Amino acid sequence: MFIFVPHQFTVSIFMLNNKSVKLSSGFSGERYIHIPLPLLDLMRDNPLSKDLYIHSLGFFAHARFHYVNRTKGCKEYILIYCREGKGKGTVNGKDFVLEANQLIVLPPEIPHRYEADHNNPWSIYWVHFVGENAEIFSRKLYEPLSDPTTDTSRIESRLRLFEEIFNTIRNGFTIENLNFANIAFTYFMATFTHLEQFLQARRSNEYGNNVISRVVHYMNENLENNMSIDDFASYCGYSPSFFYRKFIQEMECSPMNYFTKMKINKASILLITTDMRISQIAAKVGYADSFHFSRVFSRTLGISPNQFRKENFKL
Repeated sequence: MFIFVPHQFTVSIFMLNNKSVKLSSGFSGERYIHIPLPLLDLMRDNPLSKDLYIHSLGFFAHARFHYVNRTKGCKEYILIYCREGKGKGTVNGKDFVLEANQLIVLPPEIPHRYEADHNNPWSIYWVHFVGENAEIFSRKLYEPLSDPTTDTSRIESRLRLFEEIFNTIRNGFTIENLNFANIAFTYFMATFTHLEQFLQARRSNEYGNNVISRVVHYMNENLENNMSIDDFASYCGYSPSFFYRKFIQEMECSPMNYFTKMKINKASILLITTDMRISQIAAKVGYADSFHFSRVFSRTLGISPNQFRKENFKL
C-alpha cells in the first residue's frame, strides 16, 4: 500500500480537555494512494489520460477530528464524497455543509478548509485530480450535490467502481493500470455530472416491483450505514410493525437479521478478495468498532474474521 501526506496538507494537532481535536490523517480504516510525480508527468502527456487523471485518492472511515486547512488552496481539484456522517467547510470564504450521500468538488488554487463533524464524523471517499478538462467535469459540482437514496440510486455500483479504480492502482503503477483507472475515473465523475442519465441507465425491472425486493436493494445500497427497522419501514411507506410482519412473511427472516447477514456476506468477500485490514472492512460494512464487528461476524458464521481469511475458499 502506498501512503502519503498530500501537498500543502496542514496537520494541526493540539490538546483540548485532554483530547486531540484536529488531525489530517491517522484514522482507523483509512486507505490512500499517491501517484509518483514522474508518472503524473507521463499521464499529463498521455492522450488517453491528459483530459482527466488522478493525482491521489483514498477513503477515511468515521474520521473524527479530521481537519484540513489550506490557506493557499491546492494545485489539484479535490472531490469529497461523504458516504455517511457529516462535515463542513469553507471555500474562498463561502461555507458549506456535507452530509451523507453528498459530494462537492473544491477548485484548485482557492483557499479552503474542511473538517468532520465532532458528534457525527463523516466517512469520505476523496480524489485529488487534474487534467485539461478537469474544470469542465467539475463546474457542476462546486456546490454540494445530493445523491438520492432510492431503489434506483445505484450508490453501491458507484462505490464498487471506486474500489476497482483504487485496487487497479494499488496493484501496480503500470501504464495500463493507470490508463484503466483514469478512464474509469472519467466514468466515475460522469455518474455525478450526469446523475439523471446514470440513474435511468439501470434496468427498471432489475429488482422487480415487489416492495420487499426494493427494500432488499435499499439495504444493499446502505451496507456502510447503521439502519433501523424504522428506516426501512419509512422507505417503503409502512408502519414498522406491518413492515416487520410482511418482511418475515416473504423472507422468513427478520429485517435486521437479514441486513446483518448482508453486511457479513460483503465483509466475507472483502476478506478473501482484498488485503484490507479488519478495521477497514468493519468500516465498509457500517461498524465503527472493529471488535464489535468481529463479535457479530463470529456469531453469524461461527468463525472469526481472521480465521475466515486464513481458510480462504476452503470453507
